[in-house]
Amino acid sequence: MQYRPLGTTGLQVSMLGFGAMRMPENEDEAIAVIQRAFDLGVNVIDTAPYYCKNRSETIVGKALRGYRDSVLLSTKNPVQQNPTAAASRRQLEGSLRTMCVETIDLYHMWSLNKTMWETILLKPDGPLAVAKQAKEQGLIRHICFSWHDAAEHAIPLIESGEFDCMTIQYNLVNQSQAQAIEAAYRHGLGVFVMGPVAGGMLAHPSQVIKRLKPVKAQSNTALALRFVWANCAVSSALSGMSSIAQVEENVATANHSAPLSGDELAAIQATLEQLKALGDRFCTGCGYCEPCPQKVNIPEIFKYRNYAIVYDLADWARTNYQLLGSKGHWVPGFGADACTECGECEPKCPQRIPIVEQLKEVHALFGTQSARSRSKSS
Repeated sequence: MQYRPLGTTGLQVSMLGFGAMRMPENEDEAIAVIQRAFDLGVNVIDTAPYYCKNRSETIVGKALRGYRDSVLLSTKNPVQQNPTAAASRRQLEGSLRTMCVETIDLYHMWSLNKTMWETILLKPDGPLAVAKQAKEQGLIRHICFSWHDAAEHAIPLIESGEFDCMTIQYNLVNQSQAQAIEAAYRHGLGVFVMGPVAGGMLAHPSQVIKRLKPVKAQSNTALALRFVWANCAVSSALSGMSSIAQVEENVATANHSAPLSGDELAAIQATLEQLKALGDRFCTGCGYCEPCPQKVNIPEIFKYRNYAIVYDLADWARTNYQLLGSKGHWVPGFGADACTECGECEPKCPQRIPIVEQLKEVHALFGTQSARSRSKSS
């Protein structure tokens, strides 16, 4: 396994980290998968209270038995649900109990955006204050945050001096956070990348993704990971692995793959720019069409359309489209069949996209009722 510095923390982390969000349903099988990763040199695991139907922290705690001294443990505080000091303290103590550990190495303020930073984190008696106190008490080693907003809005957090590490999305087809990653690197923050394979999307069969590969024999997953690791600002790529075979494949990629060359990266970027230009003819994801009175997630729906048409990832797009509106699904809003054709969105679109008509086309393309319609008809 190859290792990289975690910012200026003095820690070394495996280039491949274990993201404990998509594990086998069977607990013993999940523990075996995690421990196989540890045995192969993975030394960081990232979990959260709500992952795997609230079971992830429990499973991770059990998997760490016998490995605790050699593995860095990361978990999170859902600060939007715990905006007060008392609630945040309860959350932290609950995670410690659930995982049967005395210390959390990397404690993330979870899923932050600009509004949450300004209205929750900066309060003198808020979650950040609790984390700093817990760090002084030895319950936390490093305070971190995970980011789910525009890259430029992350800069104040990066420059605040409050955080040691950052977890952020970055992959072959979504490089929108590159500015934040570069800023974190300049300021000495460790950078964990979530979604290096885009939630499994890039592992799906796609002739378009295959054409990006500089080496014919490598898998789409290997290409996606090598692309993330080509960024020297990235400390570790957190990959969700649900089988021992996936662990061994990803570890082999981390162990033996040479970095992508400058020429290979340039060729990949040139192709991606061509694809992006094609996708932008449909929707650029600017979000000006929002909010929808019926909570139709228009940018997300059109993103799935772009991935299906531009990147040849129709199966992945269809599966995720059908999850819109599902109870507990992390992507907000509903599918296109919730549209009432009120037309409020269309005058706001700078590209003058006929949104209502294209929403109908997307729903026909993915060919089934969304979660909201299914619940109405049941």
